[in-house]
Amino acid sequence: MKNLLDHQENAILAAPTILTSKIAKSKHRTRPYKEGNSPYALLRNSEAAWIYGLFRTEFLKKAHASACENYPHLWASDHIALFHAIIHGGIVGSHKALFHQRDFGTGQNSCNKLGLKEKKQVMSDYYKYCMMLINQEGYAKNHQIMMQLAIMRHINRRVVRVRKLFV
Repeated sequence: MKNLLDHQENAILAAPTILTSKIAKSKHRTRPYKEGNSPYALLRNSEAAWIYGLFRTEFLKKAHASACENYPHLWASDHIALFHAIIHGGIVGSHKALFHQRDFGTGQNSCNKLGLKEKKQVMSDYYKYCMMLINQEGYAKNHQIMMQLAIMRHINRRVVRVRKLFV
């Protein structure tokens, strides 16, 4: 993965192929990196386990400092770091590197630990933070609208399931 970063100077993150093993069900699924350099495509195809890829250190330090200053939650902070890389379009994928993710089916990583009020606040703050970054990047209005929709889908998929807000 280091070679990918070395050969593509605009790349911020080298993401591995992900192999998920659901231990309780004896199921395995491989999710290779999907090509697509637009922020919209990267957000749509992003995988949570990309956080275990190889980041450029200086970029990650700046992203972390921004998140600490502007996003007050620990929940989904890994996705915030990935979002920084996504909007800068700097993700490359490796089909050689493999991240093995084991899911024991215990629900330990579930957002069910958050109360309804907390879930709504996390969702709202996550959206505001992402839009702040989009505005800082100077996206054209039509791209902002596309990204707003992609961010809402991403939040539902990766941060807080909307249906859980009505339970």
